[in-house]
Amino acid sequence: MKARDISKSESNVPFFVPWITKEDKKAITDALNSHLLTDGPKLRQFESAFAKLTGAKYAIGVSNATAALHLSIKALGIGKGDEVIVPDMTFVATANAVVLSGAVPVFADVEKETMNISIDSIKKRLTRGQKQFFLFILQERSAT
Repeated sequence: MKARDISKSESNVPFFVPWITKEDKKAITDALNSHLLTDGPKLRQFESAFAKLTGAKYAIGVSNATAALHLSIKALGIGKGDEVIVPDMTFVATANAVVLSGAVPVFADVEKETMNISIDSIKKRLTRGQKQFFLFILQERSAT
């Protein structure tokens, strides 16, 4: 079976090409001119709007996906000695967040056709020690 070339996006959203509007640039400039770069009223507005959009009681904005993964792991009660299955084809932050929590990443293969984590590979790695596994979407491909 020939592996599919995943370097080209099949969607209307280009991969690795940012879509930045004039309004985005103004918002960034306003933030840079503020004394609150990583916290403040804009973050609170975002958190409030995101909570409302998702129907959640609360929302927390963080600086990057690694911080978001780490908070998610902590919220799930994952910690020292726990195992978490992660895909072997992912950004290093996936495993780093698991290690940062004190847990142990267990790597599962991905499917060649979709680059999503393989269900068969997950099944082979399941033990009583695992609390969770991460399902990630790579390059805008939905997980199946």
